[in-house]
Amino acid sequence: MPHSREATLLKQDAFLASLIKTGSVKQSLESADVKHATFAMWKFRDTHGFKERFARSLEIRNDARLEALEEQMFAALEWVSLPENYDKLIRYPTLLMFALKAGRPMYRDSNQVVAAGAADLLSAITKLSDGEKAPAPEVLSPLAVSDSEGACEINHTLDSQLTEILSREDK
Repeated sequence: MPHSREATLLKQDAFLASLIKTGSVKQSLESADVKHATFAMWKFRDTHGFKERFARSLEIRNDARLEALEEQMFAALEWVSLPENYDKLIRYPTLLMFALKAGRPMYRDSNQVVAAGAADLLSAITKLSDGEKAPAPEVLSPLAVSDSEGACEINHTLDSQLTEILSREDK
């Protein structure tokens, strides 16, 4: 006997509420007294917009988990920041790293090429790996990168070695 729209929506809502609470499809199916085949049919047929509501419930659950993890992280950071716990900072290097990355853009990972001439060098190496002839040595300009005070420069020995490698003919 088919269920009415209202009865189906009530079952779906009970399942989704349990899913948000527990994060477990199996527990939520049991809690809402829904068979797995019914759940699969709701997803496949998108009964009463179930797919979107299911996805949104998973997002809500995931957000709640992330918030709980953030709370634990900030509590741990607060604890290790107390003067009597400074010696314990070494136990949490990853926690500290991620907290810095979250709070300061300068600590975030980047895939940008920042050295002058590095983009040309990368392009030349890519061409070589693709079997093309080596570019002219002038493609490589002296490479320079800056540390926080702008004082670090890559030595010319490395630059000349790279130029020599890139200027070789394929044999």
